[in-house]
Amino acid sequence: EHKHLIFFGPPGTAKTMIAVKFATEELKKKSIMVNAGMLTSLKNPSGALKNIFEQKDAIIIFDEIESLLSLESLKHELLTCLQNGSGNKSPLVFATTNIPNIKDKFPSLCRPGRFNPVLVDALQNESDIKLFTDMILKEYNISLNKEAQEYLLTTLRNEKDITGAKIKNILLCAKELTNEINIIKQSSLNKIMMKIKTLLRKKESESPLLLTKESLIKALNFYSMNLQ
Repeated sequence: EHKHLIFFGPPGTAKTMIAVKFATEELKKKSIMVNAGMLTSLKNPSGALKNIFEQKDAIIIFDEIESLLSLESLKHELLTCLQNGSGNKSPLVFATTNIPNIKDKFPSLCRPGRFNPVLVDALQNESDIKLFTDMILKEYNISLNKEAQEYLLTTLRNEKDITGAKIKNILLCAKELTNEINIIKQSSLNKIMMKIKTLLRKKESESPLLLTKESLIKALNFYSMNLQ
């Protein structure tokens, strides 16, 4: 029987965020984020991977696991750790990937005792959009007033191919515009993009910043001109 979960689907559908949210909020576990770049930067990548599996009380999350699977030594070590850790005392493992046919591409990954594939598709309806928006607001410590929330949902409802990445960029751009009302006049596009990238990594401790409809309108206009 499959024990672990691999979230697969197109880019921008919040696979990583869903994995982390499920681990920390639903299962009330500490999450350990792992990626190939982190492991290959170490002196003994295979040994480090083996040590990670000693964290019995945590949930291990392999982000973009296809990068790790392209490295034969790490792929072998991962499959060995999954196979050896089949008891109740072994850590639960989540993974994410953009590969649509994960069972065909890496069949050994989806054998019994390893990963159970979970499709995370594009945002299909207003309920999906609202759920993802709420996740972003909580993750980056921002909030929307009622007018701004209604405007955002109405606008996104009429868009095609809405992705989590697009919603996240719009909200973070609106946050930056709220902090610096004249940012577009004062800063180059490159500087704005760097600010957004910084926000993607930043978790703030102060009270949530309230976004207005005006800042969302500016962010949507800015996004449509520069970020698509």
